[in-house]
Amino acid sequence: MDKVTGRARYVTDLSQPGMLHAALLRSPHAHARIRSIEVSAARAVPGVHAVVTSADLDWCDPYFGPAFRDRPILAIGVVRYEGEPVAAAVAEDEAAAREALERIDVDYEPLTAVTTIEEALASGAPLVHSSSHPSGHQPIWRVL
Repeated sequence: MDKVTGRARYVTDLSQPGMLHAALLRSPHAHARIRSIEVSAARAVPGVHAVVTSADLDWCDPYFGPAFRDRPILAIGVVRYEGEPVAAAVAEDEAAAREALERIDVDYEPLTAVTTIEEALASGAPLVHSSSHPSGHQPIWRVL
């Protein structure tokens, strides 16, 4: 009944004193090499507490995954699907976090992406992971 009447509270309804808001910059490409990421203008936005890329994750294991730890928290060197997180902004409010994202400059080199099962299974198709992974598991999935 609470959901039908609009009384239900969701995570986005919560607010706490000192709470910060995060926003993710996502790749517009299905497959691309990241040549560079410039975040200094984003970090200068009033109210922004942090702007983070994979280069800032040297203090932790930057990979996760449900079966294999083969997914970077933020893209490392290459994006493997459209919408993959590339950077994160943390700010005092959503507007500042989104403005910071608009000021991040990513230089992408688009790479070939396959879009059908037949292309993915073809000899020489681009691999999602082209080398052994720090998780110790061999990569087996291809770009779809």
